[in-house]
Amino acid sequence: MARHTLTPTVHDISLAVAGRNYSQLTMPARQKYFRGIKDLVFLDIRGMSDYSDLPVGVRYWREIRTMWRTDVTEDDLVTAREVRDGLSRSLVEAKDRKRVKLQYLFNKASEDLRVLESSLRLSQCNPLPWSEPDLPPQKYLLQPETETLHIKIALTNENGGSLWAVFDISGLYLLRNEIARDIVIEALLALSASLLIIWAVTVRVVAPIRRLASYMSHDLEKMDFSAMPELKRQDEIGALARMLKMLADKARVQLTELRRRSDTDVLTGLGGRRSYENDAQALFDRERYLGNGIGLVVCDIDNFKRYNDSFGHRRGDDVLRVVAQAITTVISDKDRAFRIGGEEFVVLSACQHSDELYRLAENLRKQVESKNLPHARDMGTVTMSVGAIFAHPDIELSYEQAFEQADALLYEAKIAGRNRLRLCQFSETNTPSNTVFDVPHCQPPCEQDKD
Repeated sequence: MARHTLTPTVHDISLAVAGRNYSQLTMPARQKYFRGIKDLVFLDIRGMSDYSDLPVGVRYWREIRTMWRTDVTEDDLVTAREVRDGLSRSLVEAKDRKRVKLQYLFNKASEDLRVLESSLRLSQCNPLPWSEPDLPPQKYLLQPETETLHIKIALTNENGGSLWAVFDISGLYLLRNEIARDIVIEALLALSASLLIIWAVTVRVVAPIRRLASYMSHDLEKMDFSAMPELKRQDEIGALARMLKMLADKARVQLTELRRRSDTDVLTGLGGRRSYENDAQALFDRERYLGNGIGLVVCDIDNFKRYNDSFGHRRGDDVLRVVAQAITTVISDKDRAFRIGGEEFVVLSACQHSDELYRLAENLRKQVESKNLPHARDMGTVTMSVGAIFAHPDIELSYEQAFEQADALLYEAKIAGRNRLRLCQFSETNTPSNTVFDVPHCQPPCEQDKD
């Protein structure tokens, strides 16, 4: 909202900066517009003229109720005084017919000098209570200590520039404090009511209350209300028991949602690092315990740093989303996919044969390749290298061993030229098999490897 209030003026300000037109920048109508923006405390305009390559600086501060130039130097004052004094001497010596024009020029030069002196004095005598944040254009920063919101907006003239605006958001903090106060008051009222109820109960309800208290002392996820007889009572104890159950159910839902969000990578929607550390090995061990085979796939986007350096991190984030979408398209509901850091992904697939894992891993690679996302100039399109390992159910194998092998295969795929799949399965001697499949220059696993 704060940015939208300034956006309509960006074009006009950019034109004025381009032509170094201070009259346009500081005209009364513009000052009135800025004063009309609620909570705008300060505005600093900086840029470079498109025609003279000279700096342009104008500042508005509501506390001073005016706008002034911030690019005035002592040399500018010396030059302005010389111009005024020269016109003054010419005015003394001028004939009557030239005096009118010279008088006009003298008055204008005097006014220009006054404006320059006033601007320099305002800049020197009014230090800012904030430090300018190091913000890229179109970004904002909250400063709780000063209760201000800082925004930077880029100008559109050829040589560029920026608007630095400071908004007073003390009202938001006041609202927050009022809400916190109301919550405390309501909590105190609720606590007082609860204490009054407990004080007023008879001996008949002492045991049920103790039972309710014992429920409350349990871990939230271990609370079992199915056997609580108080839920069927129609008196205050029954209402209290039902309220406790409702609060516990609501808390469980919120806790589940909180865990889901913390386990999800915000950028891609896949499992995040925390989810990977909590679930990956458990899933691997469970499938092994059930006597099932399992495939581990480690993927890495090729030359991703080069992509970020060429197109920027925002475009890089878009690529990560596309890759995550491709992974989601390929895997089944029983598979799990994680983004474990940067451009690296891990997929755990409950497959029963190495050829199933081959098809899955190759589809992952092809899906990314088929997106035809342009890479850096000499890199073609965005691709992904894949290392995959199939763990046979009859082989004793830890998750760490499987991951190390899959990661090593990924490294081999990178060395072999990128945009490749390297896959193998562990043999009965608990070592990687000699049969390693290198895609796109290989065929799927043969039938003897399905065991």
